[in-house]
Amino acid sequence: TLEIVAPSKGRAATAHVALPGQLEHTQGASMDVAPRSEVAGPTASDVQLVRLGAWARRETQRRPEVYPALPSHVIDGGEVGLLFELYDVPAAKPYELKVFVQPASGGPSRPLVFRPAGESRWATSATRSGAPRSERSTEYVAVRMSDVAPGAYTLRVVATFDDRSSIVMRREIERK
Repeated sequence: TLEIVAPSKGRAATAHVALPGQLEHTQGASMDVAPRSEVAGPTASDVQLVRLGAWARRETQRRPEVYPALPSHVIDGGEVGLLFELYDVPAAKPYELKVFVQPASGGPSRPLVFRPAGESRWATSATRSGAPRSERSTEYVAVRMSDVAPGAYTLRVVATFDDRSSIVMRREIERK
């Protein structure tokens, strides 16, 4: 998936390209993943910044009309949506999600409060389960940014599995 951003026009788009053995193609989206023969265990897509969407259902669908991409990496509101996919997740096995922010200039990271799709409470961690009949889990989380000062940061989303292995997804942002 290629995210095309035009900040001056306030627009964003997503282009989808499928290459056999290198991309997993889903209806309406392609996610860049390593070929299965090269990676053992779960993998993840990039994190996409999206406008806040409805999170009443656990079954998140990767559809641009539901979760439109933000037009840039600049976050100026108190909350932002993050959309990503986890691959080769053991069916119906739990995993824990956490979201962190770290200044781009270095220094300690700190946890952020977020709310995943299908959840009613805001917290700094959430236990999720892989889909019962799929090795792919599409996740949407709304993240509170109101107490993050203006500046350049790296957002980190960490998925930790029951065997204590983890996947870390990163996204550079600017907070206004």
